[in-house]
Amino acid sequence: MTGFRELVQLLKNYSADELIKVFDVSALQNLQFFASATADERNADLSTTVETLPFQTLEDSTFSKIELRNRLWDTLFFLDVNQDEFEEPNRVAYLCWQRLAVLKTLMGTGAIISLREIAEPLLQTAKKYELTLVVLEAAAHLRQFCALHDGNMESFEAYCRLIAEYEDILKAEQLAEDHYHAFWLQHTEPNSSPGSMAEQARASVLILQPYASKCHTAAFTLNYQFLQLQAAILEAKWAEVVQICEQASNLLGKKAVVNRSHVSAFLFNQALGLANLGHLEQASKILTRAIAEESVGGSNWFMFNELQLKLLLHQGEYIAAWRLFKFLCNHRKNGTWPRERKQVFNAVFLFLSDQQAIRLASRDKGLLLLNHMPAWHDQIPECNSNNLEIEATLLLLQMPKWIRKGESAALTESIQNYLNNSGAFAPHQQRWIALLDALEAIQHGQNQVAALELCQQKLAKMPLDYAVPETAPEILPIDVILKFALFA
Repeated sequence: MTGFRELVQLLKNYSADELIKVFDVSALQNLQFFASATADERNADLSTTVETLPFQTLEDSTFSKIELRNRLWDTLFFLDVNQDEFEEPNRVAYLCWQRLAVLKTLMGTGAIISLREIAEPLLQTAKKYELTLVVLEAAAHLRQFCALHDGNMESFEAYCRLIAEYEDILKAEQLAEDHYHAFWLQHTEPNSSPGSMAEQARASVLILQPYASKCHTAAFTLNYQFLQLQAAILEAKWAEVVQICEQASNLLGKKAVVNRSHVSAFLFNQALGLANLGHLEQASKILTRAIAEESVGGSNWFMFNELQLKLLLHQGEYIAAWRLFKFLCNHRKNGTWPRERKQVFNAVFLFLSDQQAIRLASRDKGLLLLNHMPAWHDQIPECNSNNLEIEATLLLLQMPKWIRKGESAALTESIQNYLNNSGAFAPHQQRWIALLDALEAIQHGQNQVAALELCQQKLAKMPLDYAVPETAPEILPIDVILKFALFA
């Protein structure tokens, strides 16, 4: 077949190009293969397989060279235009599906005899990067090649076994994905609750468990471990959360290509688990690894850094927290810290400066005062339904000042409003109730110091919940703030 090998080499070289838009159409137009090959030459080998192809056989009378080129690249059905082409896992998948499109198109032209030089490397790459559908497609073409042209029954049977193996893998992957989506759909149900969602996640894990010993692809295992992780988080089994995340991290570390967002998600949840177990220093180290896996300036990058900032504050590392705060405030590359979130932490450092817990330069303190939250110096914040968590944070930070002024009744009312409005969504509700009891005791004549010390003793037995770090109001713990109120 005149010029066929030149065509194959051109397509193989093109499939490694950076972007599809740089393709030169004239390179195909000028090939002798398209100028001289007859329809019979191109279609001689397809009489038994044409019905299985995604398009009809090509003929000179119906397709021009430009139309042929368009049809070739129209078969790239896997490419998601919303994906980042430069994210390595997506790039690998894109190139493999592109090669598969080349393979199918060449079969459509009747050039089936020499397809092994494209199909075999494609099969090995797809196996390495766990692209199950590509493995099945490439193996099917190679099995067909053995049956129609090679006559190698041993290879034919080997491809049959490979196809059977990957059909089971595909079944497991699809089942895991179905249970993953079913879990999220449960969240939209009117009667959904943390308990019901945990129960569904556990039930899905039991169904998928038999497949876990046989299917080790990332597509299956990530969904399977995600369901395990969600059940553990919803049931507050933090040691189990840490274990699941460690297993997932080890799995991802062995993969040929790792999706960085998957790595950071498990590291982030591992940090949450460690924080809820009280291991704040260890959680900070894991969180540092999670931040390194995220794109700088992205929404997750800022969220992870906020948790890091919170962990530093909870460890009493105020200087390190201040440096991180200034870094996030000054960051301008690829994205900026949301102003509202920035102002909340601004109020925290203004409070620490007022309480002389941290010494700041006059210029830095002036910037904090310039950018303070509304009502910082004027009145007790109103906890309304618009910004519950922000107002609750401000309420806590101003608590020592208003206790000294004898405003326990107003504080009690504001805290009660917060608890009423937040309902089941208050992540630290029992801790707030302990504070509420202390303020009510002060109103009824109990010694102020004794009431606050009793509250601190209660809080010591109520661990913080880091499960919702971006909304939890205790950026500084209540007992730490009470300590400032006692020694003011």
